[in-house]
Amino acid sequence: LDTVFLLLYFNDTQSVQKTKPLPKGLKEFTEKDPSLLLRRARQAGSIASEVPGPSREHDGPESNLCSLHPFQVSFQQLGWDHWIIAPHLYTPNYCKGVCPRVLHYGLNSPNHAIIQNLVNELVDQSVPQPSCVPYKYVPISILLIEANGSILYKEYEGMIAQSCTCR
Repeated sequence: LDTVFLLLYFNDTQSVQKTKPLPKGLKEFTEKDPSLLLRRARQAGSIASEVPGPSREHDGPESNLCSLHPFQVSFQQLGWDHWIIAPHLYTPNYCKGVCPRVLHYGLNSPNHAIIQNLVNELVDQSVPQPSCVPYKYVPISILLIEANGSILYKEYEGMIAQSCTCR
């Protein structure tokens, strides 16, 4: 390689940077081997990709991995239909599944959960593995009757699970 170049990495995800065209020598070099330009992305601050060792055999098939599942219940079943006018049905969703040994970036697991998983496997099995739990929630809009008989529109935060994680 005759061309010297400088690669700068800025951990600034808030702004988009425009790139300049590659210098002629570097362009020709990378055209011979395009894989030189490809890098595997990794979540900033996550140690999940640094965890060594084989994956657990009991992780099971992908269909058993931690994921969001739909669930629907009526407010009548909850005994709340005397004060909730609408909606009649509520879909809170739930999280269920196995948390894999290597908690990849798609699960948004904190570093604590990654270490907890390692401690369970390598040090002390009495420390529980991380659990599959809701990560993000959205509100539900409700039309209800107040105690004084007036009708009120209200949004209740954190009522519908939107995604899951392992914690």
